[in-house]
Order: sequence, then structure tokens, then C-alpha cells
Amino acid sequence: MSYEPTEGHLTTVTFGTSNYEFNVISIDKIGRSVDVIETTHLSTTGGKTYMPADLPDSGQCVLTVDHNQEQDVVVPGVVETISFDVSGLGLTKASSGFIVGYEVNTIETGQKVTAALTVQFTGEMTQATS
Repeated sequence: MSYEPTEGHLTTVTFGTSNYEFNVISIDKIGRSVDVIETTHLSTTGGKTYMPADLPDSGQCVLTVDHNQEQDVVVPGVVETISFDVSGLGLTKASSGFIVGYEVNTIETGQKVTAALTVQFTGEMTQATS
């Protein structure tokens, strides 16, 4: 892909199998969480008890990206490597995951066209610095 990153954090996201690449404008809710398991039983006294699940969930993330009109984005339904390259920090993060949705935002005359890209992560995210 030959388009240039926009101002800001200079992040791009690439998809290993489908070969999509996007300039990222914003990232909403990237993180990890664990489920809460209730452990209360008949002999518990003093209130309900809980414990954390063993496996964290990286969940879904919504990215606002530059819409590249040369790229016909199809939700492939394929688990692939998703890589975030934060060139301003010399940092790369990667995880397995898949595209859940891609919606072009409002198109206005004279304005940059953006899209909402929703991804579901699977497994653990890795990080490397360059």
C-alpha cells in the first residue's frame, strides 16, 4: 500500500492473510479482561464470593481508520495475524484475530473519508520494539 500515515501517533494496522493495511486515526478499547466466576455455595456466609477466570480475554477493538478507496474490504471470516506498527514509538504489537465489521463513516464533500474497523482478538498480544 502506498498511502501515507496521517498526523497523530503514526500507527498502521496490517492483516497478515487478507493483506489489508490501514492508517489508524484512533483506537477504542484495546485491552484485556478476565471473567468473574461466582464461587458462592450453600455453606458460604457473610456474602457472595468470587474468583477470576484463568484465561484473559483480549476482546474486541474498534479502530477509526483512513478509508482507502482502492481497497475493497471484505470481512473474510479468517483468523489471521493483526499487527499494529506505532512508528512514532518504534513499537509493534501483534495478535491473532479477525475482522468482525467494516463500516465507512459519513462521507462529506471536502472531508477525509474514514471507516470504523472492528476486530476480535484471540490469544495473547505480543510486543516488540525496534
